[in-house]
Amino acid sequence: MAAARPPSDAADSVLAELAEREFRFATPGIPSVRLPRDRQSLENIWKMISNPQVEQAGAAWNSAVWTALTVPTTRVPLTPEQGADREFAAAAIVDPA
Repeated sequence: MAAARPPSDAADSVLAELAEREFRFATPGIPSVRLPRDRQSLENIWKMISNPQVEQAGAAWNSAVWTALTVPTTRVPLTPEQGADREFAAAAIVDPA
């Protein structure tokens, strides 16, 4: 699939697409995860996940991350660390072109 256009920064209005997005899991008994509705929480989530550790990844990383959040191919529930909220991984196959 082609990469989706990510938000240009944490204040981009396109972040509203994530408000209350629900991620369901194929495993029976695993409850779904819903992203927050409020703008500040969405901005904080995007800031946290859109900052690649490898500087060269840049725009391609942000497009891939945004694609996985908006149209994931699969979702995997993770075991959160003690005291942490629920965690999950969203993945998508993205054509970098």
